[in-house]
This record gives sequence, C-alpha cells and structure tokens, in this order.
Amino acid sequence: MKWKKPKDSKSLQEKAAYGKIKKAEKIATWTNVAYPDRDGAELEKEWEKKKTRMFAKFCWENLGTKAPSGRMWEDIFKEKAGIDLVNYVSNLTRKKL
Repeated sequence: MKWKKPKDSKSLQEKAAYGKIKKAEKIATWTNVAYPDRDGAELEKEWEKKKTRMFAKFCWENLGTKAPSGRMWEDIFKEKAGIDLVNYVSNLTRKKL
C-alpha cells in the first residue's frame, strides 16, 4: 500500500513536533569542535577566569567612578566575583590567581 499524507492536521503537527525534538536532541549534545583534545569543563573554567580578569581590568581602570547603575565599579566587582577588587589585583600580580 502506498503512503498517503494524513488528512487531519493534528497528526501532522505531532509528527513535525517529534521531528523537531529529535533534531534538537542531536544539536544539544555539546561537542568540543574547536578544541577536540581538551576537556570542555576545564575550558569553561579557564574562560571564566579570563572573563573575571578582564572585568577586573575594566573595573580597575574605572576605579572610583560610578557605573550606570549609580554604584561604584569596585562594589559591582566584589558582588560578581566574590572578592575585593584591590585584593584580586594584588593576588593577580603576585601570581596567586
């Protein structure tokens, strides 16, 4: 018997939704394409450190000035990083971080 397109739209919608779910499952498995020989979790930690370091650099350059929120940049850094900006920079220069 030859396949026929279903007449009711509900079964078509279900089939389309199932196809989208299966396609999303294939995409959702994260593979480390750019660095195939490195661990993805380790790279995430390394990038998080770099992000914190760049944010510290920005806050240090704007030390004593107010952010658009009205708070001081060093207070925002302490809230986001969990360490005082001056301590972070002094530890970074001593190569503790």
